[in-house]
Amino acid sequence: MAANIPVTLSSWSTTASSNQPDATDLASTLREDLQAIQAAVRYLRTSGTIASAGTTDLATKSEEILSVSGTASITALGTVSAGMIKVLVFEGALVLTHNAGSLILPGAANITTAAGDVATMLSLGSGNWRCLDYQRASGYGVKERFTLLETQTAASAADVTFTTLSQTVYRKYVLICEDVTLSADAGIQLKFGSGGIDGTTTYGYVRTETTGTTVSGGTASGVTYIQLATTLESTGNTTTLEANIYPVSTASGVRVVANNFFQNNAGGVFVSEMVAGAYTGGAVNTMQVNPSTGTFSGTFHLYGVQ
Repeated sequence: MAANIPVTLSSWSTTASSNQPDATDLASTLREDLQAIQAAVRYLRTSGTIASAGTTDLATKSEEILSVSGTASITALGTVSAGMIKVLVFEGALVLTHNAGSLILPGAANITTAAGDVATMLSLGSGNWRCLDYQRASGYGVKERFTLLETQTAASAADVTFTTLSQTVYRKYVLICEDVTLSADAGIQLKFGSGGIDGTTTYGYVRTETTGTTVSGGTASGVTYIQLATTLESTGNTTTLEANIYPVSTASGVRVVANNFFQNNAGGVFVSEMVAGAYTGGAVNTMQVNPSTGTFSGTFHLYGVQ
């Protein structure tokens, strides 16, 4: 005989009298009812799969742990009784779309998933969900996800140009310049613009340099670049630079904080530089790195940080 008790735990009520069996049910289904209870509880520790969709309806799955396939963006998770928890394991990249009422995500921002990421979702009832925890497979926090946007390799080049910046997509960008060598003694400069490089005097920066035990520095305003490194020697010298670029609102330019460390050939002196600067010429989607004179070689990575 069919059980009176539903197998899906989300169909059970927290009000005892609202559950099955009730006074009209047959006592002869006791065995089936006990089996249904066991099945419902066992589902709490089973896993299944579900395909991503605009509404990825978790109500269609009894399993607590679900592997999410596909790349369709998710804007809703269906209607499940309040208090139910689902653990989602993503098989690849898709976008979880934040909604302040129906899909509440950490940081109140969309999340781009990656293979192996895990989200623990709590149903609030009426089709509303809150993400209680988001664990990235990479180990980064949900608000500290590094996405490699571009890698460029320069070989005796006058500059490298990146065109994937935005004022709104990422909260900051990280530029890594690896094993940079120059054709002549020169500095390394950073320039910005929208749809091209802005060569007007909308830049300024302050610099501190430590050479051996000597500390020096200076400021510059009304210039056409931000100087990341002042003078790198060309003979047998390599350096690695890191610059953090922070968009300012939606159309007000960027701020830059950079540091580099290298050893100049002359006497083998170690040099450390820190630079803080700003570009105030408007919205930015383009960035250029170039030596102040001559050409350079090296590998240049641009990361977006959510």
